[in-house]
Amino acid sequence: VYQSEGITLNWHEPSSKQDVSEIQNIRQVWLCECCGSSINLPSGMRIDECTECGARLSVYGHNNQLTHFSYLDPAGFAVDIFAKPHNDLTTQRFVPPEKTLISALGEWQLLINNDWGFYRVSDKGRVFHYTAGRHKQGYAVCLSCGRSEEMTPQGKIPSEFATRHLRLRGSQGREHSVCEGVENSFSIVPNLRFGHEYQTDVMELFLLVKKQSITDKTIAFTLAVAMRNAAARILGIEVRELSCEIKWIEGNVKKGYGIALYDVNATGYTTSLQYRLKELLYFSLEALNCPLNCESSCPACLQHFDLRFRTQELNRQKALKHVQYEWNEMEWWSLDNSIFSPKTL
Repeated sequence: VYQSEGITLNWHEPSSKQDVSEIQNIRQVWLCECCGSSINLPSGMRIDECTECGARLSVYGHNNQLTHFSYLDPAGFAVDIFAKPHNDLTTQRFVPPEKTLISALGEWQLLINNDWGFYRVSDKGRVFHYTAGRHKQGYAVCLSCGRSEEMTPQGKIPSEFATRHLRLRGSQGREHSVCEGVENSFSIVPNLRFGHEYQTDVMELFLLVKKQSITDKTIAFTLAVAMRNAAARILGIEVRELSCEIKWIEGNVKKGYGIALYDVNATGYTTSLQYRLKELLYFSLEALNCPLNCESSCPACLQHFDLRFRTQELNRQKALKHVQYEWNEMEWWSLDNSIFSPKTL
């Protein structure tokens, strides 16, 4: 077992070089709850309005969730040069993953049936993964040596940085060298998340059921997972090629949860679904039917390895009850049922 104690400071230089100190890639993220977009900006740049819809931005949003924070895009992580590896797995610390921020740029469009809701698709969508630590307060990072520690549950700088500390990777020609970061007030940066944003294919859907938006988080996430399964079935690919998430949106006349599907790698799978939306919704309903008739979810229907930390958010019975009448008995598909018969698949 090795434990990461900080980041490497070699942003552009090869990691083999010694004593390299560079300006780190520190940026900021704003989350617009009106249109659901995330805005990624350089550190120090100030905005008050969403660049996508013009809505006013606030530091805290729905359910008092933090919607603005600074993050560092690290070149890599480093182990303390004097740390000794061991095989005691009980000392490992688990840091739960944060919800992925997803933005499909572009205008919202009505689904084929106006009562279904809205959607938007982009092959230049943005996906942002990050971690905020066990206490959700981020990390304190020493920019002099790269050593990093989790902020306290109260959001205070950890005690490890209250006094002088040893350099994370030592210093060439000297052992146990003391870092001068504590003596420079600008060297210790608090409340930083670690994150990375990349571009890929994204589709967002804001579904309406009985002309009402989905405000139940469990129903929304269960439908998102069912849609991912349905998309993989339609496209003939493995489920792990796609991923999904939900987010709170207030900009489509009604407030509720939106569903986002995206390519793990930018391969064009998700954007091709815009031409097969009826099939996507039809097979999403099919994906909610478990062959083992489980009570909420199981590996035979909705559970997958990448959802192992979120199984409590899945309930196929609840989601099925919410959409079955509108999506089945009302025959919204306006398609010949033979198209979906097993003989033609």
